[in-house]
Amino acid sequence: MEQRSRFRANFNRAKPSDAGQSTPVHTPGADVVSPPGATNQPAGSDKSPKSKKVGFFFGRKWLLVVIAIVVVAFGAITYKYIDTKNQLNTAKNPETAGKTEAEKITNQIKSAIELPTGETPTLATVNDVSKLKAQAFFKNAQNGDKVLVYTKAGVAVLYRPTTKKVIIYSFVNAGDNQQQQQ
Repeated sequence: MEQRSRFRANFNRAKPSDAGQSTPVHTPGADVVSPPGATNQPAGSDKSPKSKKVGFFFGRKWLLVVIAIVVVAFGAITYKYIDTKNQLNTAKNPETAGKTEAEKITNQIKSAIELPTGETPTLATVNDVSKLKAQAFFKNAQNGDKVLVYTKAGVAVLYRPTTKKVIIYSFVNAGDNQQQQQ
């Protein structure tokens, strides 16, 4: 087989009268198919052609991105699961659930007024304000308001969590109520 038919390039062969020159001449504008092992880079370029054997992970960057997203998603789901499980365990125990809610509300109120120290308040939620309207303390109360009662200090606080405001701060004499009932 002849060199010319093998590469099928658009080369003009030198005429036999050109004193035996056998180097192909390139026709401008023609597509050239280079022989095996040749590069299409200009002379003097130091870049070598890329090898196809790059590595399993480095050749598939999209795979690394997908794996990273899956790992992050799995971590976020696991964190949320553990957090929710801890909240449910706290809510199942009525003593700890009430204490933590009372502590949260107490911390919110402390920024506005000074509360009695050394005592954990009793926490109550106003569920039906129509039953409490007869009492002066609950005159401006709404459903969902919180009542903190400090029995030793004789203080009651009506707090509205939606607006984060203290509605009323009143002194309560729990000892007089117990003596009147006897």
